[in-house]
Amino acid sequence: MSLLKTQVRELQNALATAIRSCGIAKDLAQGRKIHNQIADGEHRGNLFLQNLIIQMYGKCSRIDDAQAVFNELPEPNVFSRCILMQAYSENGDLGSAKAIFDQIPSHNVVSWNSLIAGFSQHGFMSNADEIFARMPRWSSSSWNSMITGYAQSGDLASATAMFDRTPEHNVISWNALITGYSDNRMIPEAKGVFDRAPGRDKISWNAMLTAYAQSGDLDSAKEVFDRTPQQDIVSCTLMIKACAVQEILGHAVEIFAAMPDRNAVSYSFMIQIYIDQGKIGEAENLSRRMPQQDPTLWTSMLSAYSRHGLVEEARRIFDRAARRDDEVSWNALLSAYAQAGHLHLARSTFERMPRHDVVAWTALIAVSGQNGQLEEAEVLYDLIPERDLVAWTALIQAYGVNGKLTESKRVYALMPERNRVSHTAMIIAYSQNGEVVQARKMLDTLPDPDQSTRTSMIVAYAQNGYIKDAREMFDSIKNPDVIACNAMMEAYSSAQMLDHAKAMFDSIKQKTLVSWNTMVAAYAQAGNLDEAKSIFDSIPHKNVVSHNVMIVAYAHNMDLAEARRIFYSMDEKDTVTWTAMVAMVAQHGRLAEAQELFAKMPYRNVVSWNSLIAGMASCGHGMAAVRYLYVMRNEGAKPDHITFMGILIACSHVGLVEEGWTHFTSMQGDHGLIPWREHYCRMVDVLGRAGQLGAARELLETMPFIPDVGAWGSLLGSCKTHSDVKLGTRAAESLLQFDDQSSGPYVLLANMYSSVGRVADALAVRNRMKARGVKKQPGVSLIRVDGVLHRFVAGEASHPRHQEILSELSRLQELMKKAGYQPDTKAVLHSILDEEKEVLLSYHSEKLAIAFASIACEPGTPIRIMKNLRVCSDCHTATKFLSKLLQREIIVRDGYRFHNFENGTCSCGDYW
Repeated sequence: MSLLKTQVRELQNALATAIRSCGIAKDLAQGRKIHNQIADGEHRGNLFLQNLIIQMYGKCSRIDDAQAVFNELPEPNVFSRCILMQAYSENGDLGSAKAIFDQIPSHNVVSWNSLIAGFSQHGFMSNADEIFARMPRWSSSSWNSMITGYAQSGDLASATAMFDRTPEHNVISWNALITGYSDNRMIPEAKGVFDRAPGRDKISWNAMLTAYAQSGDLDSAKEVFDRTPQQDIVSCTLMIKACAVQEILGHAVEIFAAMPDRNAVSYSFMIQIYIDQGKIGEAENLSRRMPQQDPTLWTSMLSAYSRHGLVEEARRIFDRAARRDDEVSWNALLSAYAQAGHLHLARSTFERMPRHDVVAWTALIAVSGQNGQLEEAEVLYDLIPERDLVAWTALIQAYGVNGKLTESKRVYALMPERNRVSHTAMIIAYSQNGEVVQARKMLDTLPDPDQSTRTSMIVAYAQNGYIKDAREMFDSIKNPDVIACNAMMEAYSSAQMLDHAKAMFDSIKQKTLVSWNTMVAAYAQAGNLDEAKSIFDSIPHKNVVSHNVMIVAYAHNMDLAEARRIFYSMDEKDTVTWTAMVAMVAQHGRLAEAQELFAKMPYRNVVSWNSLIAGMASCGHGMAAVRYLYVMRNEGAKPDHITFMGILIACSHVGLVEEGWTHFTSMQGDHGLIPWREHYCRMVDVLGRAGQLGAARELLETMPFIPDVGAWGSLLGSCKTHSDVKLGTRAAESLLQFDDQSSGPYVLLANMYSSVGRVADALAVRNRMKARGVKKQPGVSLIRVDGVLHRFVAGEASHPRHQEILSELSRLQELMKKAGYQPDTKAVLHSILDEEKEVLLSYHSEKLAIAFASIACEPGTPIRIMKNLRVCSDCHTATKFLSKLLQREIIVRDGYRFHNFENGTCSCGDYW
């Protein structure tokens, strides 16, 4: 008899272990099998196992199943109710958790602690604090739950105060405080607590290792790892995570290979590094080598793929490994689409999910907001059965990114509880809408803003041009981590303060790939391709993003050959890679190649479509751009505000007035997109360029925005083209009210007077410029030959081959005149003879650059020029002649668009 009891007890323990494992791994399918096995066997009425089954369903986010098992219990005990309460709490349904608590006839410390833990885990610390105060007595778990809750919500002051009030500290108390400081990027404070802790255990060491790993301080992480008394699977995995943050593959491989045991998390971090390095094949090979396939692994791979826009790969993993009743896998796929901005795929995935928890609702709200679908985000929010702080915060972000700051503030004010993330979201919303002062006021009201919140303020200042304030905020951070340093470096880069950016870069001891990539991008955007390439070559471990930055850098500097070289040398490419390459070849007038690349893309998102449309628009292929809008819609992709910006530019550049009106009015009528100020300005440009100046003026005067520099500048340019002096004068005067120190309006107005023979008025404008001390911005053209960047300015003689260039220019002038070229002397304001005007025209910067290329480059090779100003009518005509005479393709990227000159014609069709 005793043997039978022993066997029954052993079977019970085995079943209990199996159920717990299913809950930890969120393996719902296996959990159901064990549940059915128990229901059909001799343990059917075992309350202990039934309670564990309730717990398993809760951890697998199957609340209905957990409730159903509870309902079948003949006599649930207090532990049954506590476990069900915990299941509701973990899944964000705190109202139901509280209702179960209230039904418990006699509360013990476990029930009180379960409710406190539920509220604190979701950031509702005022509720947790109220429950804590009502407890008749507290256990160490009560104190630790409160410390952990405050720390997780970012309120380290309250966490520390609670720690100080705790009558007796145990290792869990110390670890909670270490973890709290670590999670809030307060590494010195975490280290201080760690050093004071009297009895450190494995969790203490691993908490400190986690702190350094998350902050990217690989050297300190390695020091702690080496000092850890008993290195186990957790500490080894955390060290691999530290390598993952730094994306250092070699060291991670060594640690992984030396591990005696590995779990799903170890494999997940190794696979993450492979994916971050663009080594997709190695990642999938490693996943197949796992001794036992684990749902956690697939979720990790889905998330890693989504971070890099590898949506097809994420879907392939889901189809291969996920169970259709596993909410975790569904949520991972939905989050992958959401993070990549693929609204229609996220929406269709949401509709196919068997169940929706708060994670799914929140992900769809976020991606709807990112794509400008604010009404959809609002409807989704209203439909959420139980909202947590993440859902509230997602709505704040949706309003903020779509310019609805008042609504963001309203939602923030209504929140039942706020934490660090919600504070930061509101600061970002203020920043996105230009309210930097309000953003700072909010930060100043926080009792103890952490490094993460202060870093968001650095970004806010930088985005709005307040670099000095950004630096002051940076200096207020005690021991800034690499994330704060990267933000400050990005701030300097955005302001073209490259020396300061480089100094910040050099000061970072543990550079992450973000650090390296930011510095490469800074030099590239400033046109310093040599320095960008030098930094790129120095990156110890490049990833897909590193290569993408260089492709964009070459695109910015019109070096198509180098961009192609990098593109085709990459083992793995993400959506950004393909999109950048499509945009580049389209902008260079390589329409067939752009279409071919676009067709080969494994997956296209709205940014991909926008890049193709914008590339074609900027290069004069307006009809092709419009056709692709229809193809885009037929394939189920939803156009956004940026799509229609590209379409209106396309219509403007080729004179498609009716087409432009149709798409402009369809934005709100057919797509629910309220046109931005920029859309109105573009529509004014469409009408003005086509000569419909009256309609352009009427739209400008009736649009729901005060006309700004862009609107009046567009109208002035059109008036100059069509010689409407009266309206042009009004447009110029309106422009000068915004800024009378900008040379643009004066030059356009003077050119307009000159073009209709009103020389005295043109000279009067010029004298007005002189009196106000306004100087015309000189035209500057840049050309790269044999890796060296050459700079040409009209009238300057600083180039070492200046005399050779003038000689070649004279030769080319003669050839052009023989071919029928007539200089457009109306483009010159000076009161001088036409012969003298011709000489001035011949020395425009792009002509000097072309003459230099003619003598310095191999015959037949393309000539690529960047110019800071719009190409004048005479240079445009001359370049067409030169492209035919020299039998060369000449690509000019001026301040407005790309011009691709070939065999005497330009891609803009002379409509620019």
